[in-house]
Amino acid sequence: MRSLLKFGTMIQLILLLLMNTVVKGLEVKSINASLENVYNFPISREQKHILVYETIGELFQKNHKYNALKVICSAQQIVEISCPLIITVTQKNSVVFWTIPAYEYPSSDTERTICFDDESLEEMVTVELSTCSKTPIHYSLSVQLRNDLQIALNTVTRSQLTPSSPTVYYFPPLAKRQENRNNGQEFFFLQLTSTSNYCMVMSIQKPICPIGEMTLETMMHKGQWMTVSVKSAMTLPMEDFPSGFFIMFLLLPDDSWCNHVSLGQPEISKISSYTMETLPSQEIIARRKTIHFDISIGLPTAKYHVAIFIPLGLFLIFISTIFIIHLHFHRIRCNLIKCEPSSSTPTCASAGERFEALYISHQCSIRMGSTDSIFRSRIQISELINSHPERLMVQSKRYYMAGILVASFYCVPVFQLILSYHHRLRETGNLDLCYFNYMCSHMLGMFHDFNHIYSNIGYLICGLAFMIIVYLRQITVEQDWSTRRATNSPEIGVIEKTLASSGSNNSNMWLPQIIHYAVQKYRAPMDISKGVFVHHGLFYAMGFSLFMTGIMSGGYHVCPNHNNFQFDTAFMYTIAALGVVTIYQFRHPTYVSASMTFLVLALVAASTVVGLLWESYKFRLFFTVTHITFLLVILVYIHYVGYIRVNGVTVTEWKKMFEILRQKWTDDIKNWRLLRLQWDTWSSPHGENNSTVVLPGPCRLIFPILVVALNFGALTMIWTMMRTANFASQVLAVYVINCSVYSVYYCVMKMVHYECRSILWIQPAIYLVISILLWTWSLSYFGDVVTLWERSPAESRAKNVECVWLFWYDSHDVWHFLSAAALFSSLMTLLTMDDDLIEKPKSEIPVF
Repeated sequence: MRSLLKFGTMIQLILLLLMNTVVKGLEVKSINASLENVYNFPISREQKHILVYETIGELFQKNHKYNALKVICSAQQIVEISCPLIITVTQKNSVVFWTIPAYEYPSSDTERTICFDDESLEEMVTVELSTCSKTPIHYSLSVQLRNDLQIALNTVTRSQLTPSSPTVYYFPPLAKRQENRNNGQEFFFLQLTSTSNYCMVMSIQKPICPIGEMTLETMMHKGQWMTVSVKSAMTLPMEDFPSGFFIMFLLLPDDSWCNHVSLGQPEISKISSYTMETLPSQEIIARRKTIHFDISIGLPTAKYHVAIFIPLGLFLIFISTIFIIHLHFHRIRCNLIKCEPSSSTPTCASAGERFEALYISHQCSIRMGSTDSIFRSRIQISELINSHPERLMVQSKRYYMAGILVASFYCVPVFQLILSYHHRLRETGNLDLCYFNYMCSHMLGMFHDFNHIYSNIGYLICGLAFMIIVYLRQITVEQDWSTRRATNSPEIGVIEKTLASSGSNNSNMWLPQIIHYAVQKYRAPMDISKGVFVHHGLFYAMGFSLFMTGIMSGGYHVCPNHNNFQFDTAFMYTIAALGVVTIYQFRHPTYVSASMTFLVLALVAASTVVGLLWESYKFRLFFTVTHITFLLVILVYIHYVGYIRVNGVTVTEWKKMFEILRQKWTDDIKNWRLLRLQWDTWSSPHGENNSTVVLPGPCRLIFPILVVALNFGALTMIWTMMRTANFASQVLAVYVINCSVYSVYYCVMKMVHYECRSILWIQPAIYLVISILLWTWSLSYFGDVVTLWERSPAESRAKNVECVWLFWYDSHDVWHFLSAAALFSSLMTLLTMDDDLIEKPKSEIPVF
């Protein structure tokens, strides 16, 4: 590209020479010029002025590796862009030229910097001026020393820019320091601010003299560059700039590049075709930008360990605390399962008396109605069982298998796309590709923003910890070792094989023996005729989804931008959806298809992509109608399934179930009882011997209507109050609200049915309080905007903020930590929500 630019420059010079040679009577005026002098001459097409500057090296500072001159040229009248004034500066091995007015910006004042290294101080500089204008152009030319080329560390530098006067500064390498060996990789931190929001380009390039043309095209193909409006920052590895670096600033002729929302930028031709009529003289005079910037030493990698290990330690303390609480209540739970009320053994008798004393003597403080309240269900779980309960719990394993399969196929193209963006960033130096918080961005290895990647470790730790707790909980409630083999659970077989192959004196086999001891001590065979349905497969799927949330969010933060934001929230939809399915299947002995669940999630993910790319009110309306319709159908199904019987057999097929409901609703309309609560069993008038019935269940139809109304209201509020948020975040808010509302409904219904009287209910209450506190705390950080990928890169950098914790994490990192802990607490609440019913027969547990 550089060779092409040189070739283009040579062609233009040749054309200029040919133009001058064909003009008869061309007068060439040569002047032996001096630095700091101002030369004022008129020039026309019959003239050519050459100003020669010799022995300029005597004025340079010998202790500086690089020195510079600034060439200031201005026209004292309006110049037509069709016949501009051409200024050509020639050095030993470089030619730079520009015009007045500039093609990209019609200004009469220009300035350029001519660079010299310590090997070219004695070079001669020639400045040539020519034009094709018949009318004489009066110009003013001055070549001066630039004493402010070199800048120092921790020193604020002020500079004023115009579109026709780009500037450059040189930052020299630092002297070798003794502590460098122990600091690991070190960085420079460049910070820039401005009170003006005019769009500019900042470029970091290796120090090579001569500089050449400082145009937008050359900056885009050298070094690292970014667009800037009011503030920005860069983190630069010291090892990449052993000879220092140049900092170049170019004020653009308009703000299109700082207002363009995409991975690319507008074509250069779109901002390079201005004439004097395009921009008035007032705009030309006003477009000036004052910037302040400084360079400091960034945090070295050797000091990263404090910021890395403190969150890790806090998470381990948090997980250990939750595990201790769970272990304490789990021991109570297991002892309660082992001790039957009819047992006459002293151990169980004393334990029975102990747990009898632990029941709260008074009723729940919150009562939602009397015994015959319409909100209390008259249907028990045992009435809806149509197949063996163990079969339903085994089917739930399909969820985490489907989750693993979906994650495997989903992650491969995701990471391929993200890494391609990151590779493109490193190859082109275009920092506009990724929306980092440059004010709090810490590099490590190939990653520009390692702290935002690492802050997702909370999701990984909490996801793994939750799956381990579910696993330990599962192996302690299975009926016996043979039952676990029958359900294809490999854990027991592995432990037995390991213990059998290890001798009793083998000290290296202590871990399996400890696991074996813990399982035997706290193992309490579960009676499947008691308690709610425990679907461990669903809990594994939710733990895995929490783990994958960290993986996908970390991948997204490798290079966050407009085209991969949906990857950050993909598995958050999964957690919300699986939470709803889990709560529903606690008391409904019907299998909600894992394939159908993930198909719906795939459609939701696809809709978010469409909404992000083509967001409009029409699509929001379409999404709202589709969501409400789907929700209404699903709610009617899940709240009637199990209540419809044909010849004593529960109906679960969609088509047959809705056909019976159609008959019921038609009969209700004819008898004016459609809006009445169903207290009695409905029998189909078309069935033989009343073989088709719908069991009574007050509030079975009212609840779906209320949920639909709530969703409609929530969507309306989200579309209006969250207009500035992106479509993916809005959709995620809808599903989080649904999961939260369903959870609140479930807890309220437990209290309505007086299920909150056992000491075991204290455990989920503790987790619930912790999760509420953590969610409240985390949402306060979630509201802090540090980047805006919905806007242009320059506008996003205007939102960048400094680190708020440990000088390494910003508010978004803190959101990652707190939301991970909050999600873990929420999942623990779901896991233990119905532990108080562990000894209650299914024939006494209501369905709601």
